[in-house]
Amino acid sequence: MKTKAELTTQEYIDFLQRFIIVHSYIYYEMNNNVISDKYYDEQAKVLAKLKTEYPELWKKSMYYTQFGDDYNGATGFTLYHDLNDRQKEIIRAIAKSMLM
Repeated sequence: MKTKAELTTQEYIDFLQRFIIVHSYIYYEMNNNVISDKYYDEQAKVLAKLKTEYPELWKKSMYYTQFGDDYNGATGFTLYHDLNDRQKEIIRAIAKSMLM
């Protein structure tokens, strides 16, 4: 597994998008949390900043369809619901493993 410093900017955007979706799922769908709201907000702001700084990478990102061009870090409420069935399965598996 790569460290944050070893990730390309594209990989980091993809990682943060998945991070936000997983923690949104845990919070909104499982009524639980494993990180603080403050930390979630910080990561969401980093992701929103990357969207602005690297629009070409943003548009190529793993979850561009779910986040779109309007993402500002304010909420992750609908992100999980916008996934296809396979992506939902992956997010559920990650979330469940984090709560074990």
